[in-house]
Amino acid sequence: MDENKENNKSGEIGDFDSLEVLPETGIEHSSENTTKLCRWCSSPFPIGAKICPTCKGHQQWFWNYFGQIILVVSTCISIILLIISVANVILTKSNLDLAREEKIDAEKALKVAQTASEEALKAKDVASKAKTYLDDLSQISEANIAAVDALNDINSLRKLQVMSNGTNKKISDIAGKLLKPIIEELLTGHQMITSDYWGFNRKQDPRYFGFNEMKEWRRTEYIENYIKVPNDRRVVYVIQFLSDDKEPEDEKLVFCYSAFQIETRPDVIYELSAYIDSKAKLHKDYLFETDDYLTWLKEIIAQQKN
Repeated sequence: MDENKENNKSGEIGDFDSLEVLPETGIEHSSENTTKLCRWCSSPFPIGAKICPTCKGHQQWFWNYFGQIILVVSTCISIILLIISVANVILTKSNLDLAREEKIDAEKALKVAQTASEEALKAKDVASKAKTYLDDLSQISEANIAAVDALNDINSLRKLQVMSNGTNKKISDIAGKLLKPIIEELLTGHQMITSDYWGFNRKQDPRYFGFNEMKEWRRTEYIENYIKVPNDRRVVYVIQFLSDDKEPEDEKLVFCYSAFQIETRPDVIYELSAYIDSKAKLHKDYLFETDDYLTWLKEIIAQQKN
């Protein structure tokens, strides 16, 4: 037994004393045993060989299992790659489904937004119409209020006239209808005056409404007592002065200029303008173009002073 082990040892390692060196190649050559036993199947095979020709086993265990290790690792990597591929497929499908759902949700959201926008536009249109309607009602109310005061207040009359010439046809039509009878009434009053209804031109003594002595007044007294005359009788007061032949024309023009500054009644302004137009021949509107008459009066009075 010891002899066999010794032989194996000498077979594996060799005896350096028995080696000969070939003179031409320099390769060592053993003159004794040139084989060794396989560590796996104990079959003899050349000492320089690393793989047994009988069992095909590598004499170093690591290399004998290396192929299997590589196979296992390769298999594991393949399985991991397969899992990753499957995961990618699943993830891709999930993302695709999610994208489809999001697209559907986005389309729904877009439809909802479009519907909301349409409803908002409708609401805006309704609000705009309501605002227009309320504005119209407000202007109609203003027109009616102006019409109530128009016979007594020149500013209300002029406001009604402006509204009758406005761009809103509905309001202008309403204001025009309200303005027409007021203008007709003022014209009727003027015709009564020109026909000498009160008898001023016939030298009759009119009723002076508490001012019986005023036929002897001068211009300054007329102006001082002007505000004491009842509003609805002021036009008679003015006509009385303008019809008085004893008053000089320059005094009457000064009176007209002074009365224009403080007068607000349309009927009085109408008669003042009519009297001035009989002298100036401007042929302007007696109610709505009185600035032209005031300018003419101012120039004439300045000339008289010079």
